[in-house]
Amino acid sequence: MTRVSHYLLYSLSLILLLSLGISSCKQKHNVSFDEMAFDNIKNYIYAFSSGTLSRAEPIVVKFTEAIATQSDFGKALSKDLLQFKPSIKGKTFWKDENTLVFEPENILKSDQSYTATLQLGELIKGTDEIQDFQFAFETPSLFLKYENKGLQLQNNGDSTYMMSGLINSSDFMSPEEVEPLLSASFSEDVKIKWAHSNQMRTHQFDIQNINRTAKEETLQIEIDNKGVSNKGIKDKIKIPALSDFKVNRIYANKGNNQELVIEFSDRINSNQMLSGLVNIIGKSSKTEFPFTLKKDKNQLIVYPNQLINEQVSVNIARGIQNSRGDKTSDYTSWDYVFNFAKPAIELLESGVILPSTASVFPFKAVNLNAVDVEIFKIYNNNVLQYLQENNINSGRYLERVGKIILQKKVSLFDLDNQADPSQWKTYGLDVSEYVQKDPNSIYQIRIGFRPGYATNLIAKSGIEWTPEELDIANVQTTRNNPKSILNNYYGVRGYYRDYNWNRKDNPSYPEYYNSDRFISSNLIQSNLGVTLKSNNEGQAVVFVHELNSTKPVKGANVELYNFQQQIIQSTTSDANGQSTLNYEEEPFALLVSSGKDKAYLKLRNNNALNMAAFDVGGIKSKKGIKGYIYAERGVWRPGDSIYTNFIVEDKYDELPKEMPITVSLYNPKGSRLEHFTTKNRVDNIYPIPLSTK
Repeated sequence: MTRVSHYLLYSLSLILLLSLGISSCKQKHNVSFDEMAFDNIKNYIYAFSSGTLSRAEPIVVKFTEAIATQSDFGKALSKDLLQFKPSIKGKTFWKDENTLVFEPENILKSDQSYTATLQLGELIKGTDEIQDFQFAFETPSLFLKYENKGLQLQNNGDSTYMMSGLINSSDFMSPEEVEPLLSASFSEDVKIKWAHSNQMRTHQFDIQNINRTAKEETLQIEIDNKGVSNKGIKDKIKIPALSDFKVNRIYANKGNNQELVIEFSDRINSNQMLSGLVNIIGKSSKTEFPFTLKKDKNQLIVYPNQLINEQVSVNIARGIQNSRGDKTSDYTSWDYVFNFAKPAIELLESGVILPSTASVFPFKAVNLNAVDVEIFKIYNNNVLQYLQENNINSGRYLERVGKIILQKKVSLFDLDNQADPSQWKTYGLDVSEYVQKDPNSIYQIRIGFRPGYATNLIAKSGIEWTPEELDIANVQTTRNNPKSILNNYYGVRGYYRDYNWNRKDNPSYPEYYNSDRFISSNLIQSNLGVTLKSNNEGQAVVFVHELNSTKPVKGANVELYNFQQQIIQSTTSDANGQSTLNYEEEPFALLVSSGKDKAYLKLRNNNALNMAAFDVGGIKSKKGIKGYIYAERGVWRPGDSIYTNFIVEDKYDELPKEMPITVSLYNPKGSRLEHFTTKNRVDNIYPIPLSTK
C-alpha cells in the first residue's frame, strides 16, 4: 500500500460539531514542507508520496487534472521527469490520466531519506512560478524477529530431526537479503530450506538432516545483523542423544497462549493411552484443568477445555512410551503461566472526517487473527435524508439511504506480521479502494469477529462450531441482500435452542460473539472544515477553512436547508472564508461545497459543542439592560475595606442619569450588615465602598 499525503494533513480529523450558537471542526495536521511550496503546487498536484514508505513501494504523484491519455498508460517515459537524491534507478510511467508512478528498479535502501524533484514545467506548460517541485520521503529501519518452532522428526525413525523457525522482518526483505543472514552450525552438514510470504515479511526456514548420535550435541543458530537495526540473534538447541527419551521442552504455539506443545525427543507411541500421565494443576486455585491431547510425531499438543488465567504446573509422569516401547524414566514438572485477554476490538477515534488522501481506518484488537470487515455506503444524494433520522456518526434506518457494498475477512497478520496477538495492538485498514470512488458519500465501516478468528482456545463445551462461525466466507447470502454483521445481537448463531444469556461473557460459547462487541464508525472524505456561529435573532456566520492548511476557502458554496430538504438561503464565502446567513424559519442542516469536497453540518441543539466547561450561563437580557458586580478580590479579612463596583450595560440608553440602586451586604450567616441606596455613578459604573466588621 502506497502512502499518499495530501499537502499537510496525515491523520484523521474529528467530526464537525455545532454548538448552541457555536459549531466547529477539529483536526490534526502535520506540516512536512514549507507553505510556499504548498501554495505553488496546490493548483496542479493534490497528492504525493511522503512520510515513511516501504522499501518496495513505488513513488506516486497525483495531479488535479488529467494529463496523460489512455495510450500512455503503463509505458515508460523517455524523459527523466523524476530525479532523486540519493539516486534511484527505475522507470516512470502513467498509471492513469492523472497518476504518475516511479517504480524503482531495485528495493530501496532501509533507513534512508530521499528527496525527489519533479520537473513540473515539462508536464504542465505555463507553470512559470514553479518549474521544479521537491518533496521528501524515507524508508523505515529494518528489524528482525526470530521464533524457534521446535524440533520435529524428519522421517519415520527417531534418528533425524528437522528444526523449524521463523524470521519476521519489519519491512520487505528479498530472499537474497534474508537468507545469507542465517547460519547453522552442527557436527555434520545440515540443509536449510526456505519459504517466503508474498509480502516478503515472513520467512520460514527448516534446518534439515540433523542426525542424532550417541551423545548429546548442540545446534547453533546465528542470525547476522547486516543491514538491519537490531542486534544479531543467537540460539543454541540441544540435540538429545539417540538413546535418550525425554521431554525436550514445553512451549505455547505462536499467538495462542492457551495451546501447549510438549516436545519429546522421540516419536510418541501412537497406541498408548495417556490418561493420567499428564495433568495441569493451577498454582493458586489448586484446580485440575481438563484438556484434550493430540499426538503429532514427537509432539504432544495440549488443548485445555476451558480458558485458564493463572500459573499452572504441567506434570508429566513416568511411563510415556516412544514408538519402540521405551518409557520415560523421570517425572517432570514444568511451570507455565496462562494469561489471556478475551477476543476484542476497539475504535481508536470518534472522528468522522477523513482527508482526501488518507486511506487508513485505525482500530485495536487483541487475541484475534482476523476480523470481518463490512462497509455500508450512504449515497451522497441521500445524506440530508439520512440526517433527518441520524447525527453524522449514528445509524438508524440506514437501508432507506444506502446499502452494504463490502463484506470480507481480513487477516490481522497481513496487516502487521510483527504483532503479538495476545497483546492489544493497533492496526490500520486500507479503505481507499471503496471510499475514494465517491468521496461525498458517507461510509460506515463495521468490524466484527467470529469464534474461528480467536487465537485462544475456544472450548467446544459439547458444541460443534458451524462453518459460518469459523469464517464469513461460509455464510450463505443473496447477492443483493447480505446479512449485516451488526444484526448478530444474540451472536453469530442467533437465538438457538440452548442459548444462555449468562454465557455472553465467555468466549467458549457462541453467545460471546455478538454485535455488541463489534465496532462501527462513519467516514466522510473532505478537506473542508466548517464553523457556524448563530444567535437567537435568525443570524448565522459561517467560516470555511481547509483542514490540511487551515487557510480560508474563498468561493465555497454555502447552503442552508430546512427539515424538508429545501434550500432556505445560499451564499458564497469571501476571501476570509466567511459568509453571513439570515433566516426566518428554523434551519436543519448546512451544506458547504468547494470543488470536489463537501461538508455537512446538522444544526440541532443536541449536536452543539458542549459549553459546560465555559462560564456562559446567565439569562437573556431584557430591553438591552444588564448588570454586573465587580470586586477587586474574592476574600477579605475582618476590618478590610471592600471596593466593589456595579457596572450597568444600557444598550439603548434608556436609564435616567440619576437612576438609583439599592445595595445590601450580608454575612455568611445571612445577617444583613449594610443596606443603602445610591445614585452616585460615573458613566455606567456605580462605586460601592463597603467594609467588614
